[in-house]
Amino acid sequence: MKSIISLKISINLITFHWLSISSIFLFFCFFNLSAQTSVLKGFVTSKTGEKLDAAGVYLKDTDFKAFTSSNGEFVIKGIMPGSYHLICSYIGYSLFETEITVNVSAPTQIDIVMEPDPHLLNEAIIIGHKEVNTVKRMPEIEGTMIYAAKRNDVIQMDRQNSNTAQVMQRQIFSKVPGINLWEFDGSGNQISAGTRGLYPHRSIEMNVRQDGYVINSDLFGYPEAHYAPAMDGVEKIEIVRGSSALQYGPQFGGLINFIMREGDKYKKFSFRTQQTIGSEKLVSTFNSVGGTLGKLNYYAYFNSRTSSGYRPNSTYNNYTAYASIGYKFSDKLTAKIEYSFLDYVDQLAGGLNDSMFNANPYQSTRTRNYFQPHFNIPSLHFNLTLNSNTSISFVSTYIYGQRNSVIFIQPPTVSDVINPVTLQYAPRQVDRDWYNSLSNEARILHKYSFLQNTSALSFGLRYSDSRTRRAQRGPGTTASNFDLSLTGPYLTDLNFKTINYAIFGENVFHLGENFSLTPGARVDILNTTSSGYLNYLPTDLVVKKNRNIPLIGCGAQYNLSNNINVYGNVSQAYRPVQYNDLIPLASIDKIDAGMKDSHGYQADFGFRGSVKDILRFDAGVYLLSYVDRIGTVTLKDSLGSSYNYKTNTGTSEAKGAEIYVEFHPLNLLGSGSIGDISIFTSTSTDYALYKPGSMIVKSGENTDIGGNKLENAPDFISRTGITYSYKRISFTVLYSYTSSFFSDAANTKFTASGISGIVPGYGVFDFSGVVDFGQFSLNVGVNNFTDVKYYTRRISTYPGPGILPGDGRTFYVGVGAKF
Repeated sequence: MKSIISLKISINLITFHWLSISSIFLFFCFFNLSAQTSVLKGFVTSKTGEKLDAAGVYLKDTDFKAFTSSNGEFVIKGIMPGSYHLICSYIGYSLFETEITVNVSAPTQIDIVMEPDPHLLNEAIIIGHKEVNTVKRMPEIEGTMIYAAKRNDVIQMDRQNSNTAQVMQRQIFSKVPGINLWEFDGSGNQISAGTRGLYPHRSIEMNVRQDGYVINSDLFGYPEAHYAPAMDGVEKIEIVRGSSALQYGPQFGGLINFIMREGDKYKKFSFRTQQTIGSEKLVSTFNSVGGTLGKLNYYAYFNSRTSSGYRPNSTYNNYTAYASIGYKFSDKLTAKIEYSFLDYVDQLAGGLNDSMFNANPYQSTRTRNYFQPHFNIPSLHFNLTLNSNTSISFVSTYIYGQRNSVIFIQPPTVSDVINPVTLQYAPRQVDRDWYNSLSNEARILHKYSFLQNTSALSFGLRYSDSRTRRAQRGPGTTASNFDLSLTGPYLTDLNFKTINYAIFGENVFHLGENFSLTPGARVDILNTTSSGYLNYLPTDLVVKKNRNIPLIGCGAQYNLSNNINVYGNVSQAYRPVQYNDLIPLASIDKIDAGMKDSHGYQADFGFRGSVKDILRFDAGVYLLSYVDRIGTVTLKDSLGSSYNYKTNTGTSEAKGAEIYVEFHPLNLLGSGSIGDISIFTSTSTDYALYKPGSMIVKSGENTDIGGNKLENAPDFISRTGITYSYKRISFTVLYSYTSSFFSDAANTKFTASGISGIVPGYGVFDFSGVVDFGQFSLNVGVNNFTDVKYYTRRISTYPGPGILPGDGRTFYVGVGAKF
């Protein structure tokens, strides 16, 4: 017993004091830097000035090598002074070779200009194994952004064996530890991701972006991400956790940024098509065109995806489109216009209670429930390079969208049947939101010399004007189709407005060859107004709230070698009071006029890198403190009458570990003649609890939930797989496991309605593979091939209420072509 207690004490000490330990460690490492090594750095560009991503730079007959980042920059550290033969290679370009001398007194700079190889540009046929290293890390600096000392992942979509046609989230995010994924339904129409015990529904706790601009419906008022691009049109997905709030905004969960494809840089016109069919009448068609005409680059796609759904009454029709036109005015100035479109109608099969799920998890309780987002998102980008040290970026975007639903909302046990008296169905409820949101962000990055090392400052400004009209509880028709018609006025008709000004900055100080320190700060100014009509209030509602919110943070990174580093950071974050928090939902509801924004901090400490082409890893621990969570308590007025009071109810704390490991055993043997095997796991633990004094309402009384587990927070998430690749063939078997969790803060184990209770742990196997014939490709896969019966969530209202089952065994076959 004593040993167990001692172990617990040790774990707590490590968790709470890692920042002090890591700071001492980094400080010690800094003062023990070797004075006998130096740095080689530079940029790799084409003859036309294009920055070449993933170009290989290495010193002949040595182990010193690097790949360029997306801005063409490379850095090789730890080089002994002397003369070397430098080689740079890039597909489609002639090999670059030169002799260099590396000095110890200062970093050696070389900028490489690659010449096109006319023999390779006409047709390049590469016979080799498919690259399966699907996840990489962001460089310390990219564009006008700083990523030094941050926990980050970059999912390279072209190297995935995932089911992109159905947006199979557990496959797409399989190598990113700690991502809790909710399956909204089998359609894959929305990305529902959460991290570190945070609410996953439509990624509401994440800052979701596309090419750097916000696509949350209303970042501060109603930050659900209703829009998602077609995954076949995405080049990569960037994920940043921990200190991301300083540069991107308030969300505790961090950043998800979809980077879209661009047109082929070497062809005037190219065409790509991907046609997929599968179970439940799945038909997905993706077609794109792109190319480069002089200084103009263009790209566009259209994606249509339809299916009858796995459960009855779960048909969906999804249409997405995207177009971009970029123009290079000069080597220093580029501009791009983007337009994104989304429209789908999703039929909702309704929720189940536990007994219904156990009897038949794929039954449907609703035939007339529908959900429809409709979004238009234009954006404008400018990038200006003043000189080799200073860059400016500007992006302006406008969200013009809707969120519409027509639903018969009752518990799962209440059937939606024709009334024998009226010979009609009951009227449905119509809810609608209209979003109009303009945002502008300008950033500048400046590199400068500090203590004989290159440091960099990233500084930015943001302005947004977001307006939402919310019309709810409208009496709908008795029809069965998707019909937003009304038979009377909305009982709730509100207008919301949020003005946001923000100033933010981070500076990476390189204090020696291997050590960097990155402090940062952000200030958000929020002005929110809620006004409109609620049928149970005698007068119109007007609520105004203004506040200034400062954030600070700091990160540190120490490079143990050219490929391995230790990193740590601590950063504040917040969740602003949102529209739903300011609106009394019933006549007995009251709002705390002094209700504060939720706030807190995150801390990370990790160890990441690679050992040649054999092992890749990123392992770390974290602590997330979420203070002043917003909820409801029951109080009594001076007359003894009870009322519901919405206020700050308590604090939660999550701490755990996130581990990613990828092992290539055949590379260890030094043999690639039989292909490549990749064995990987992304695993996380999360110990998330409410702290003492946290309060909720249960059974009409205030209940202290201190010590309860945080709802929707699994203790353990693991995705483990094996990929085999040989020449043009590659396939992956993936096992995804999520442990059980509670669906509410009261830690209710069971309710007859199915709305609250334990969500049991579940494990799902998937198979996916691709055969690449060069110009043509074949994709095949089986989802949940062991046909496990499971669900990822319970919900109290829409789109249930109740249990929402996951899909059983399904398959798909896709044919692709490039011209």
